[in-house]
Amino acid sequence: MRIHLLFACCLLGPSMLFGETNLWTRIEKLSQHDTPQGNPQLEAYLKTLTRPQMLQAAREGCEKAKTRVPQESWAEGVLPVGLALMFYGDEKGGVADDALNRLLDCITSANEGQLFRETLLRLLRQMYWEELTERQRKQGKEVLLSVLTDKKSSPRLRALSCRELGLTIAENYRDIITADKNVRPLRNDKEKWRNLNDLVRKGEVRLDPETRKSLKSVRDEIESITPTLTALSQDADESPEVKDRAQRALKTFADLPVVAEQ
Repeated sequence: MRIHLLFACCLLGPSMLFGETNLWTRIEKLSQHDTPQGNPQLEAYLKTLTRPQMLQAAREGCEKAKTRVPQESWAEGVLPVGLALMFYGDEKGGVADDALNRLLDCITSANEGQLFRETLLRLLRQMYWEELTERQRKQGKEVLLSVLTDKKSSPRLRALSCRELGLTIAENYRDIITADKNVRPLRNDKEKWRNLNDLVRKGEVRLDPETRKSLKSVRDEIESITPTLTALSQDADESPEVKDRAQRALKTFADLPVVAEQ
């Protein structure tokens, strides 16, 4: 993922603290040298940072941003702060286990700032999720669930965790269906593609046995977290944000096509 350096600089604004030596200030300063051809100075600097330093730079960026960016606009800070983590993944685009563990620890840590935790959670899904292994994705979903059920965490962070947890499970389910060898040819038929869910429900599209096996695994996953989501959605003492997101996740799962018996 290439992050547009000029946009990052414009959103957070140029640093006025040129005398400081902290990591994010240095990144901001170098961002001012962005050109249509790129920013070799900034890229070279980012490549010198260790992964702990990258996280520290992102942490500093979030601390600075939260003083002037209202909460309702925090999601917009993902792109600029993501600049510090441009080279956090490995050369193949994946994320090593130790690097992922560091990131997940920051997301779950009560000692970290709220904006920092939210930003890393968004970056996990937007920047790294597609390249994670199945085992790493399972680990990521476990963290999302743990944050969701942690009532000591902020309602905003818990609601965001619920949203991303529901989305990643639903996306996985849909991807399994659309990757089926009997489904792929339907992409050229707009009418059938638009009604794919109904065709799957009715059994008019016969899914491969391996596809059905994979869908069963995701269904089991949904069933395992449904009681938790249901309890959160019905808890009178729960925050409105979390209740709403739990209800939405349940509806998302309910809308997924149940495969007809074949």
